[in-house]
Amino acid sequence: MKLLSAVGSAISAVRPTLPAPRRASAPVRAAPCRAPAFYSAAPRAMHAAASALAALLALTAFPAQLPAQELEEIVVTAGFRDRDLMTSPGSATVVDEETARDRAAQHLESVLNVAPNINYASGGSRARFIQVRGIGDLEQFIDPKHFPAVGVSFDDINLGGTANAGMLFDAGQVEILRGPQGTRFGTGALAGLINIRGNRPSDEFMSYIEAGIGNYGARNLGAVVSGPLGATAGARIAVQKNRGDGYIDNAALGRSDTNGYDETTVRATLEAAPNDRATYGLTAFHFDGNNGYDAFSLDNTRTTLADEPGRDDQQSTALAGRAEWSLGETATLSAVATWLDSDLAYGYDEDWTFDGICDGTLCDPVWDRYVAADEYLRNRSEVSFDLRLLGEAQPGGSAERSEPGGRSNSSGRGGQGEPDRRSASISYVVGAYAQSRDEDLHRIRTDPWSVTDFTSAYETDREALYGQIDIIPGGMRSRGSAGGSEGRGIASGSEGGGGAGGSEGRGGAGGSDGRGGAGNTGSGDTAAASGATRDTAAASGGSRGRLSFTAGFRYERFNDAYDDTGGFTSATDDTLTSGELTLSWEASAATTLYATIARGAKAGGVNTAASSSFALMQPLFQEFMRGRLLVGKETLLNREVGLKGRYADGRLALRAALFAMDRDNAQLESWMWDGVSFLWIGFLDNVDGSNAGAELEFEFDATSRTRFFASLGWLDTEVDRIETYDLDLGDFVVRTGIEQAKSPEFQFNVGASVSFSDRWRARVEVEGRDDNRFGYYHAGSLPSYTLLNASIAADFGSTELQLWGRNLADEDYAVHGLYFGNDPRKGWINETYLQYGEPRVVGVTVRYSF
Repeated sequence: MKLLSAVGSAISAVRPTLPAPRRASAPVRAAPCRAPAFYSAAPRAMHAAASALAALLALTAFPAQLPAQELEEIVVTAGFRDRDLMTSPGSATVVDEETARDRAAQHLESVLNVAPNINYASGGSRARFIQVRGIGDLEQFIDPKHFPAVGVSFDDINLGGTANAGMLFDAGQVEILRGPQGTRFGTGALAGLINIRGNRPSDEFMSYIEAGIGNYGARNLGAVVSGPLGATAGARIAVQKNRGDGYIDNAALGRSDTNGYDETTVRATLEAAPNDRATYGLTAFHFDGNNGYDAFSLDNTRTTLADEPGRDDQQSTALAGRAEWSLGETATLSAVATWLDSDLAYGYDEDWTFDGICDGTLCDPVWDRYVAADEYLRNRSEVSFDLRLLGEAQPGGSAERSEPGGRSNSSGRGGQGEPDRRSASISYVVGAYAQSRDEDLHRIRTDPWSVTDFTSAYETDREALYGQIDIIPGGMRSRGSAGGSEGRGIASGSEGGGGAGGSEGRGGAGGSDGRGGAGNTGSGDTAAASGATRDTAAASGGSRGRLSFTAGFRYERFNDAYDDTGGFTSATDDTLTSGELTLSWEASAATTLYATIARGAKAGGVNTAASSSFALMQPLFQEFMRGRLLVGKETLLNREVGLKGRYADGRLALRAALFAMDRDNAQLESWMWDGVSFLWIGFLDNVDGSNAGAELEFEFDATSRTRFFASLGWLDTEVDRIETYDLDLGDFVVRTGIEQAKSPEFQFNVGASVSFSDRWRARVEVEGRDDNRFGYYHAGSLPSYTLLNASIAADFGSTELQLWGRNLADEDYAVHGLYFGNDPRKGWINETYLQYGEPRVVGVTVRYSF
């Protein structure tokens, strides 16, 4: 309670820099009761959250309460090898399937607020522009932004700028990695990576149907079938339809669905292990989204006036093939090949109004007749191939190969722990990567100044060599790896810890001086046998005082070629280098400390909006843009220290990180308005900056039925020096020491989940963030906000029923902002316009398994 009250007091002291959203006088849909402003809604939301938490705790304080058990092991799969979240160096958050379901998350955007220092800009029907620690793209129009600063991947398929397809139906977990991931992903993950992992085929046949309904016309229906195909193969297929009217009323057309969504997702996975030396996998993915885009209102309400509402459509089809071959006892060769083809259609009503809006008002006799619509039709195709060799060695002695498997999947066996050896242990990765990506753009703009359509073609090729080595000096002690949700952890070496068991399995036995891994609650044993009489069963058992060193490096060759109907052509040939040096120390069986220096690099590109209209600009703007038609590559140097630990008999998991980053040639987005030529000129400018901050996360099982969780992020960003066109001054200015866009100083998520019994469970949480700048050509910012979410679920054997709600205090909060003059009724004065996130949404979801 004290933590919630403290957070609430801190947030309520922060006043928004913008006025509360204004209401339309006669909205089409009756407006629900809302708080008048943030500073009244925030304490109300915090009080409601505290009351809900107290009620949940009171309901669970009964004699039948069981002793608290250890937290389960969480495995991160985004690296070269699967790693335990609590022992792997680096700041990361893993959102499991249960958390996503408790939040009724259909899309990636609905779980991002769980993680610290993660932000996003919508700019469309979905949040596909993600910022990690203040770094990330904000929007996309004419420019071919092939490689966002934050990568988004789904089962090895690189979604990149097509993250509308980041649907979470039947996704096992979402891994959010903060900091450069250059060794593994190169230019595709400068600031971090969002890795979505779908559930894998099960060892036994299973299937379920899930249906949901909610307010604002929300409804979805999905089905999953999974099981073995003979003795050596398995398959899983998931299909879902997700629809809704959106949260906008269009008064001009008398409709309430102009910002709606209609999304179909199909994912099929096939896995085969014909022998103990080879495994194969294939994922087929299709996404068909036909979404509206009508998000901005001249009155800053949820009632719009557009007579030509836009759209945000995406049709993507992708394949990912994986193969792994054992090369003797200590090495594995793996290959991943992917293919993606996407058609994207993005458009909007540029004037946001209808012809005749100024009838009877004092408007300009010419400009009040201005009408325009803008549409961008893209086709993006991509192929990639990644080949890598993974091996292990122990100088001075023969290494023993771990048993294949051991992934945290639906039913796997934990790997055999290595025997205790006092010699050094070395693991290495050597690989090669190639990618080719093409994008064709057709822009259609209807306004008095557009004579012809605009088309462009952009091609990029990447080739990379990379390697990583992990060294553990002699004297280390090892542990067995974790089993799957229905498998068994395998025993470790003579002094190692046993592997953790799965949800229905047994923990592996410890060695003669180690600890056995704990089994999780289920039909199997709840605890493993201890190898030593003085040790209790614990999944965290294993090495003490282990020191490890990691060094990674990636050399990447980047080529691009661009041409458009405006006659502008460009071709570049560049090199990008990334890597990391990490020192990790397992100070005890409970605590891991790490320190890392990592470098990331992001490829440059073309400022198409500027190059395509360069000849039409006033000389003042031509002079400014002459050296900025191409944007150079950006590099990022991250220095980070962190702690990860399990305490209170394994019931408390704590992760903390401090970081400081230098951005060299940071690609910051800015805009200029040439009023004489009537041109909006958007571009990326290379400037320097710095980002520093802290992240704290914990989960605490207070009892066997009550879990508390929290994530807190603090961020301080700075732009060294940027020259920009100030829209209010009508002239170029130099700004120094300002914060970077979309970089709130603090973020938080706190809450609790409670199991009232084996049948009933509930979750309540409150999340929020500070206000933050959203551009450099003005001083506007997005207001801070606090949201309250809750859910309650009941399990009736084969049927699970869930009631859920998000933003229960019904607060207006912004997910994107624009600043310019667009209202003819006010003489086109510059104003801040906000795109709002979802209002209070509630619903019910039913899942039937058979």
